[in-house]
Amino acid sequence: AKDLPAPTGEALYDKVLGAWQARCAGCLLGKPYEGARRRQIVGILKDTNNYPPAFYTATDDEVITRHGWQVERAWIDTVNHMPEDDDTNYTTLSLKLVDKAGRDFTPEDVAMRWLNDLPILHVCTAERVAYRNLVALREPPLSAMARNPYREWIGAQIRGDFFGYINPGRMEKAAEMAWRDASISHVKNGIYGEMMISAMIAAAFCLNDMRAVILEGLKVIPLKSRLRQAVLDALTWPGQGLSWEQALDRVHSLWNEDNQHHWCHTISNAVICVL
Repeated sequence: AKDLPAPTGEALYDKVLGAWQARCAGCLLGKPYEGARRRQIVGILKDTNNYPPAFYTATDDEVITRHGWQVERAWIDTVNHMPEDDDTNYTTLSLKLVDKAGRDFTPEDVAMRWLNDLPILHVCTAERVAYRNLVALREPPLSAMARNPYREWIGAQIRGDFFGYINPGRMEKAAEMAWRDASISHVKNGIYGEMMISAMIAAAFCLNDMRAVILEGLKVIPLKSRLRQAVLDALTWPGQGLSWEQALDRVHSLWNEDNQHHWCHTISNAVICVL
């Protein structure tokens, strides 16, 4: 993935600010639904006359309860700020990581940043197992592998944003930084997901064609990875005439969201992001 000419000055500032605000906006949009299944999400949206969603979901206790979901959530009329979220925690933590350790930080630097600044109850699944391994003095990459059934889940993929922000037009450098970050908690496709997303964000500073952005992301992950093959396959679906709804139907036919491993796996979630 060759470097691309990137914007500078005010144009660069505007894109970084837009990326961060959009990250927060996207998290707030999905925050009250985290852990819900498609049938619950679509049901609530339809019954609140917000499907496809045109705005954040407001509280309707009867509707939410009827669809088997929790009323005490970050609905737009019950918050007055962007709530804390693990996705955005990692972005700000990466900012401190690079501020303290520099751009040549090591996986060990990432581990120390977590242990110093991130309470264990603020991490989940693969990150919590890795955290426990680090406390037990299992250093990276063993921290990612020991007793970690979540090691190819999306925990690393959600951590890739910052490395794209600080490498506009430099996809390989963004992906290499993402690898250093991901390797303390994930393996294989779990790592590739963060590398791909970081590279896509780096490319998005320079390209307006979303398909081209996705292809730049694919350039930085192994040619024979399951993630790359799944994304390439999904890119053919629009040409087959599939609508967004039909594409989602196909995702759900390939991966079962009621299977916990499928539901939170890097590959299935990356395909949804790409679609």
